[in-house]
Amino acid sequence: MEEARVNGVRIYYELHGQGEPLVCLHGLQGDSSHFRGLVPALSRAYRTLIFDQRGSGLSDKPAMDYSTALLADDAAALMDSVDLDSAHVFGVSMGGMIAQELALRHPEKVRSLILGCTTAGGPHAVHVTQDPAFAAAYTTQETSPEERARALARATFTEGYVEKNPGIIDALIAARRERPLDPDALTSRRRAIDRSPRHLREAPLDSLPDADHHGTTGQDRGLRKLPHPGRPDSPGHSARAGPCRAPLLVRAGRGDPEGCPRLPLRSAPGLSHRPSRPPDLTRRIAG
Repeated sequence: MEEARVNGVRIYYELHGQGEPLVCLHGLQGDSSHFRGLVPALSRAYRTLIFDQRGSGLSDKPAMDYSTALLADDAAALMDSVDLDSAHVFGVSMGGMIAQELALRHPEKVRSLILGCTTAGGPHAVHVTQDPAFAAAYTTQETSPEERARALARATFTEGYVEKNPGIIDALIAARRERPLDPDALTSRRRAIDRSPRHLREAPLDSLPDADHHGTTGQDRGLRKLPHPGRPDSPGHSARAGPCRAPLLVRAGRGDPEGCPRLPLRSAPGLSHRPSRPPDLTRRIAG
């Protein structure tokens, strides 16, 4: 267990392995433990940084307005604190939104972007409250670890996966008991998604012309309106997206309930809203 003082808050983090640096960004109600199942595989090839974002896990949870920009700045400052000048950046769900912000606000720190089951935000995105399963899983009301874990499993894994891996619910219950959610902090983090800036509502993928698409971004119908990089109808880069030229991998499960069937991208069968195949995911990240 390591701690760093970052932008005035205490951040819990772990560094594993050797090799090129990889920064992992968890989702809305996640924390660094979200990646523990992946760390053994990832750390064989990468110097892997996992951490609890502001408002999550063991890190500080200040009562204030949160934004994806603030959380991206925290990630950049933490990288400085642990002497990572730049890294591959892997963001899942809300972490994917933060990863996009990091690439736009701190392009020099991002070697490549790996976006998992994420969204560009904005008015066309499918909000968690629009899907009953997601609404139950991401409620800001206090619920028991058992209720939260079962709701999260229903929302983020396919039925087939849970049936084949019944221990996943016990693992989620244990994680919530170890690190209970703070309802106020969770509310602040949800509001950060609601306030996603305009550049994430437009076409962040268009700013990454060398993108390599291996899956759909599974929760955002608004992404259907994004131009495919390199297509003739792609508009010019937005003012802030212009500096970003990092290679991009977009990956999500075919079972994600808010998939984007009209995007010309390939998705992973048997998966939903959470990464759960370490060897396959590691191979994709390694290229």
